Amino acid sequence: MKEMSKFQLFFIAGLIFTTLLGVALFAMTKANSGQSVSQTVVWGTLPSSIMSQVFNEANEADKGNTNISYVQKDAATFEQTLIENLARGTGPDGILINQGILGTQSDKLVKIPYTSITERVYRDSFIQGSEVFMDSDGVWAMPFSVDPLVMYWNRDLFAATGFPSTPKYWDEFFAYIPKLTIKDEGGNIKQSGVALGEFRNIDSAKEILSTIILQSGNPITAYSNNRLTSVLSQGFNQKMPPAEEALRFYTEFSNPTKDSYSWNRSLPRSRQAFIDGKVALYFGYASEAAGIRNKNPNLNFDVAQMPQIKGTKVPMTYGNFVGLAILKSSPNAAALFHAYSTLMYPQFIASYIEKANLPPIRRDMYTEMPTDAYRSVFYQAALVARSWVDPNPKLSDGVFADMIENVSSGKLRLSEAVVNAERGLNNLIQ
Repeated sequence: MKEMSKFQLFFIAGLIFTTLLGVALFAMTKANSGQSVSQTVVWGTLPSSIMSQVFNEANEADKGNTNISYVQKDAATFEQTLIENLARGTGPDGILINQGILGTQSDKLVKIPYTSITERVYRDSFIQGSEVFMDSDGVWAMPFSVDPLVMYWNRDLFAATGFPSTPKYWDEFFAYIPKLTIKDEGGNIKQSGVALGEFRNIDSAKEILSTIILQSGNPITAYSNNRLTSVLSQGFNQKMPPAEEALRFYTEFSNPTKDSYSWNRSLPRSRQAFIDGKVALYFGYASEAAGIRNKNPNLNFDVAQMPQIKGTKVPMTYGNFVGLAILKSSPNAAALFHAYSTLMYPQFIASYIEKANLPPIRRDMYTEMPTDAYRSVFYQAALVARSWVDPNPKLSDGVFADMIENVSSGKLRLSEAVVNAERGLNNLIQ
């Protein structure tokens, strides 16, 4: 018997997976067999130039059984636009949802029960960070995309300082950053070693601090008796509460009295500073690589894994997870679920990650790692990417901003700032 190719193996795995999803489809609807599949519409904030192509490929491959279209919406107004259209009865059938808006929109979604999609199938099919969509009695969305946080570094600035490689652990920053930061005679920062310590002008500040807190062993929010609550101030049997230790480290880099001082609020936004060659280390999503390259083709940069806390056994970074969700208001839930099950096939996931230059969400697509320098880092980061259930991303930005600025300004002690932030998150949950 001729040996099967990896693609064939992926295809068969996808067929088995889709068959299992078909059981869920049957449980969710009693649609008559032979009934024509309705046109279904999905809204999201991912680029339509990519998503429409992938959806059309699925439509074509399924020979009319899948009929799904995609509409891109502005990320800044997505939730409000969705709410207004649902109120008018003009909303979509489904949405691409990330863990950031799950807390505010879950009441509008169909939860797929574990009697239809077992926990075992879900966990075996998708990388671990996708479990953010899991609840006690079902899943809110079928995982589709992951965008992990990574470390971008300026190779020229490192070479000029004599460092051959990037720091692997956070405590190594205290040796790297003073040498990578250049100040004038007045103490003004002309070149920054790293964009850390503030909130307002640091892109993905909440996600960066979340990474350090999660690495420290604090999940930020957790379910207790089926109720979401913030656990930010808890000690977790550690000498210093993990969130306090993470906040202490983060804010050191905006403290002018410290040798590690490398950032302040007067500097430009961190991403633009990196593009301009003015900061040696920048933390951003994998999806940012192409944009950075396009804005400055001459920038000599590379990517590396997020630093870790020395001594921890499980590496971790933050990840933005996007899933395919069904709205309760949709009259075409059965058709949409069939379309989603088709999109779970490896060839369509492969099509998406190739166009988006991102790692796959499916476990079985990690059997062979890419040789491309950037994508190999992205794949490794995705496998250790984690997140937390944010009750309201826009408002929690303010909670994290206050927590950071209360410490950096000296207004509150670490413990007070963390307790205030925990109270703020719990207020958002309620």
